[in-house]
Amino acid sequence: MDKQVVPEVVADYISEGKDSRYTLYGAFTFMAQCNKEVPSPDYYTDVSETALFKRKAVKVHKWVVDGHQNKFALAWIYGYKVREQLYYVRFTGNNGDFLNLNTETGKVFTGGHQEIYEYKAQFTMPEIIAIDPRYKAFAVKVEEVDNEND
Repeated sequence: MDKQVVPEVVADYISEGKDSRYTLYGAFTFMAQCNKEVPSPDYYTDVSETALFKRKAVKVHKWVVDGHQNKFALAWIYGYKVREQLYYVRFTGNNGDFLNLNTETGKVFTGGHQEIYEYKAQFTMPEIIAIDPRYKAFAVKVEEVDNEND
């Protein structure tokens, strides 16, 4: 069985879960419980290992229920590879101000963040730096922008 390609947060959750001696069932159960909890007032400021692991579990739960249950289970059992983080380059808060690249001509321009035909809007950090190192300051994780639209 090939290793599953998963986001970094999922890889971290699996690694930490196994280090804590969770079973696959326990990992699923813990993330579901964390997702149901009402956040305490210090939920986002608590930096204890337990709090960080719980926040990670909530993110992984969202990924799992978005159709990745089998991928998570296979990654837990057979291993995984970390998917390289993808970013949008967002110049302002407007939808039309994302860096785009025409993959056929190599020209860059601003536009929407939807990738269609030969237009690319998602980049790895090395790709962003290769286009223009100054764009690194405008890099936003793809998940953050996509979650805004949910």
